[in-house]
Amino acid sequence: MSWRDQLQQARFKGVPFDVDSAPFVEGPAIVFHDYPFGSLPTFEVLGERMQEISLSAYVHGDDYMDARDALLAVLRDPTPGELIHPWRGRQRVICDGNIRSTEGMAPFGICRFDLRFVAVDERPLPTIGIFTQGRLRLSALNANAA
Repeated sequence: MSWRDQLQQARFKGVPFDVDSAPFVEGPAIVFHDYPFGSLPTFEVLGERMQEISLSAYVHGDDYMDARDALLAVLRDPTPGELIHPWRGRQRVICDGNIRSTEGMAPFGICRFDLRFVAVDERPLPTIGIFTQGRLRLSALNANAA
Protein backbone atom coordinates (compact mmCIF):
# COMPACT_ATOMS: atom_id res chain seq x y z
CA MET A 1 0.00 0.00 0.00
CA SER A 2 1.46 3.39 -0.98
CA TRP A 3 1.79 6.31 1.40
CA ARG A 4 -0.95 8.17 -0.47
CA ASP A 5 -3.36 5.32 0.28
CA GLN A 6 -2.53 5.62 4.00
CA LEU A 7 -3.24 9.36 4.32
CA GLN A 8 -6.22 10.22 6.51
CA GLN A 9 -8.50 13.25 6.57
CA ALA A 10 -7.28 15.47 9.43
CA ARG A 11 -9.87 16.05 12.15
CA PHE A 12 -9.98 17.38 15.68
CA LYS A 13 -12.99 16.42 17.78
CA GLY A 14 -14.74 15.41 14.55
CA VAL A 15 -14.18 18.72 12.69
CA PRO A 16 -12.29 18.22 9.39
CA PHE A 17 -9.47 20.40 8.06
CA ASP A 18 -6.56 20.10 5.64
CA VAL A 19 -2.85 20.06 6.49
CA ASP A 20 0.14 21.44 4.55
CA SER A 21 2.88 20.23 6.88
CA ALA A 22 3.44 18.84 10.34
CA PRO A 23 6.88 19.32 11.91
CA PHE A 24 7.73 17.05 14.84
CA VAL A 25 10.02 17.44 17.82
CA GLU A 26 10.91 14.03 19.21
CA GLY A 27 13.51 12.42 21.44
CA PRO A 28 14.38 12.25 25.11
CA ALA A 29 13.80 15.15 27.50
CA ILE A 30 17.27 16.44 28.33
CA VAL A 31 18.02 19.35 30.65
CA PHE A 32 21.40 21.07 30.46
CA HIS A 33 23.03 22.83 33.41
CA ASP A 34 25.61 25.61 33.06
CA TYR A 35 27.86 26.44 36.00
CA PRO A 36 29.98 29.53 36.64
CA PHE A 37 33.52 29.13 35.36
CA GLY A 38 32.69 25.75 33.80
CA SER A 39 33.66 25.15 30.20
CA LEU A 40 31.06 22.46 29.43
CA PRO A 41 27.54 21.94 30.77
CA THR A 42 26.30 18.88 32.59
CA PHE A 43 23.00 17.26 31.67
CA GLU A 44 20.16 15.12 32.99
CA VAL A 45 17.94 12.79 30.97
CA LEU A 46 14.40 13.12 32.33
CA GLY A 47 12.72 10.38 30.32
CA GLU A 48 10.49 10.97 27.36
CA ARG A 49 9.87 14.46 26.00
CA MET A 50 6.34 15.85 26.06
CA GLN A 51 4.89 14.92 22.67
CA GLU A 52 4.10 18.12 20.79
CA ILE A 53 2.22 18.03 17.50
CA SER A 54 2.39 21.12 15.28
CA LEU A 55 0.19 21.46 12.23
CA SER A 56 0.12 23.99 9.43
CA ALA A 57 -3.58 23.62 8.69
CA TYR A 58 -6.26 25.31 6.61
CA VAL A 59 -9.93 25.30 5.68
CA HIS A 60 -11.06 26.48 2.27
CA GLY A 61 -13.96 26.68 -0.16
CA ASP A 62 -17.09 28.75 -0.61
CA ASP A 63 -18.19 27.87 2.93
CA TYR A 64 -14.77 28.29 4.54
CA MET A 65 -16.14 30.73 7.14
CA ASP A 66 -18.46 28.05 8.53
CA ALA A 67 -15.60 25.53 8.55
CA ARG A 68 -13.34 28.12 10.23
CA ASP A 69 -15.90 28.82 12.95
CA ALA A 70 -16.48 25.11 13.60
CA LEU A 71 -12.75 24.46 13.92
CA LEU A 72 -12.24 27.50 16.18
CA ALA A 73 -15.05 26.29 18.44
CA VAL A 74 -13.41 22.91 19.11
CA LEU A 75 -9.93 24.43 19.38
CA ARG A 76 -11.13 26.87 22.06
CA ASP A 77 -12.71 24.08 24.12
CA PRO A 78 -10.08 23.36 26.84
CA THR A 79 -10.74 19.62 27.06
CA PRO A 80 -8.81 16.75 25.44
CA GLY A 81 -10.12 15.22 22.24
CA GLU A 82 -9.23 12.92 19.39
CA LEU A 83 -6.91 14.27 16.71
CA ILE A 84 -6.73 12.33 13.48
CA HIS A 85 -3.30 13.19 12.15
CA PRO A 86 -2.99 12.68 8.36
CA TRP A 87 0.28 10.76 8.64
CA ARG A 88 0.38 9.45 12.21
CA GLY A 89 -3.21 8.43 12.88
CA ARG A 90 -5.37 8.84 15.98
CA GLN A 91 -4.05 10.50 19.12
CA ARG A 92 -5.59 11.84 22.34
CA VAL A 93 -4.50 15.49 22.56
CA ILE A 94 -5.34 18.93 23.87
CA CYS A 95 -4.84 22.18 21.97
CA ASP A 96 -2.25 24.30 23.80
CA GLY A 97 -4.47 27.39 23.55
CA ASN A 98 -2.25 29.39 21.19
CA ILE A 99 -4.47 29.40 18.12
CA ARG A 100 -2.99 31.43 15.26
CA SER A 101 -5.16 31.99 12.21
CA THR A 102 -4.58 34.02 9.04
CA GLU A 103 -7.10 35.32 6.54
CA GLY A 104 -6.60 37.83 3.77
CA MET A 105 -7.88 39.20 0.52
CA ALA A 106 -5.76 36.85 -1.57
CA PRO A 107 -6.21 33.98 -1.90
CA PHE A 108 -9.94 34.20 -1.34
CA GLY A 109 -11.87 31.54 0.54
CA ILE A 110 -9.15 30.21 2.81
CA CYS A 111 -8.21 30.47 6.48
CA ARG A 112 -4.82 29.15 7.59
CA PHE A 113 -4.00 27.94 11.11
CA ASP A 114 -0.75 27.30 12.96
CA LEU A 115 -1.80 24.77 15.59
CA ARG A 116 0.00 23.07 18.43
CA PHE A 117 -1.34 20.08 20.31
CA VAL A 118 0.09 18.12 23.23
CA ALA A 119 -0.54 14.40 23.64
CA VAL A 120 -2.21 13.77 27.00
CA ASP A 121 -2.71 10.91 29.41
CA GLU A 122 -6.07 11.00 31.13
CA ARG A 123 -5.14 8.92 34.15
CA PRO A 124 -6.06 10.67 37.38
CA LEU A 125 -3.31 12.70 38.96
CA PRO A 126 -1.77 11.23 42.10
CA THR A 127 -3.04 12.77 45.30
CA ILE A 128 -1.06 13.48 48.40
CA GLY A 129 -2.15 13.32 51.98
CA ILE A 130 -0.76 14.62 55.22
CA PHE A 131 0.71 11.80 57.27
CA THR A 132 1.25 13.18 60.72
CA GLN A 133 2.97 11.38 63.53
CA GLY A 134 -0.43 10.71 65.11
CA ARG A 135 -1.77 9.00 61.99
CA LEU A 136 1.36 6.90 61.80
CA ARG A 137 0.94 5.75 65.42
CA LEU A 138 -2.73 4.97 64.81
CA SER A 139 -1.81 2.88 61.77
CA ALA A 140 0.81 1.02 63.80
CA LEU A 141 -1.68 0.31 66.60
CA ASN A 142 -4.25 -0.96 64.10
CA ALA A 143 -1.64 -3.19 62.51
CA ASN A 144 -0.61 -4.65 65.88
CA ALA A 145 -4.25 -5.26 66.81
CA ALA A 146 -4.88 -7.26 63.65
